[in-house]
Amino acid sequence: MNEEEKLQFFKYLENYLRKRDITSTLKLLSLTMSSFGAGFDEKCYNYNSSSKLYERDIKEVPKPIDYKIKKLYLNKPVNKVFIVCCDLDMEISLKLFSQDKPSKTKYGFGKT
Repeated sequence: MNEEEKLQFFKYLENYLRKRDITSTLKLLSLTMSSFGAGFDEKCYNYNSSSKLYERDIKEVPKPIDYKIKKLYLNKPVNKVFIVCCDLDMEISLKLFSQDKPSKTKYGFGKT
């Protein structure tokens, strides 16, 4: 993967995590993408459901998320396909419960 392609990934991290800019983030994603998150309901197999997950994430945590890349593996097995594995240290403050209602997001790992 060349430097320009790496810069695209860094641009994604900046738009998504630091700027929390949904419009700029979604412009960087493929219409044929799939994605997953840490929550039980965060499995997306197309752009539409993935974009809704991104929107929800930014709505729930609108403040910038600071991060530090610990390890980065970028692979381009075929033209226009990127596989990115990235270990990040992230600093984030979550308010999971408000006074009137709990968060609807479930977090967990392992079998469901």
